[in-house]
Amino acid sequence: MKPLVLAAAVVFATVAVAPDAHGGGYSHGNGSGSCSFTPSTALVGQSFTVNAVGLPTGVEVDLVVTNYEAPTHTYGPLAVNPDGTWSGTFAEPNDGWWNFDFVSPSTNATRLPDRDASCKIRIS
Repeated sequence: MKPLVLAAAVVFATVAVAPDAHGGGYSHGNGSGSCSFTPSTALVGQSFTVNAVGLPTGVEVDLVVTNYEAPTHTYGPLAVNPDGTWSGTFAEPNDGWWNFDFVSPSTNATRLPDRDASCKIRIS
């Protein structure tokens, strides 16, 4: 009976830890930063500016850009200003929603990056 209880405890502990230890994505939800676009929507191929505030300083910050039809693009490390701001100009080749995630190294034991700011723009 003791081996069965021990085996059940090990299985439970493995399942309880697995989502944090082996899951994909980010270790936190949105951080204290935010981002926005100028203009707020754009046409395919039209330039727009991404403005981020509240980004961490003194650590590497990267930008991950995703769209369901296009390859993921990672930019970085970004030159974040001492006040935690950053801006850059983009023009996307596909329509749909484009996600912009600003990420930095993990601040906890998951080893997954922290998401410092996240925003999305509709390209039509």
